Amino acid sequence: MKKNLPIILQTIGLLGFVLAFLQYEIGWFIGFFCTGIFFIMDKESKQKNFSKIVGVLALLYSFYYLFTKVNLF
Repeated sequence: MKKNLPIILQTIGLLGFVLAFLQYEIGWFIGFFCTGIFFIMDKESKQKNFSKIVGVLALLYSFYYLFTKVNLF
């Protein structure tokens, strides 16, 4: 399961960005959220600090986009 999780996160993130491209606002949240989690969990990167910083920034931006831009109701 540990080896499949990054592939699953990448696939869900890609589908989120496809939804965003198709004008579904929640797609941006899904894409950035899964991308952030993927970069935070990435242990194979040679630049671990940079990967974690990018992951945290993507995760924070996903929540910013969720609370300010997405009309859930």
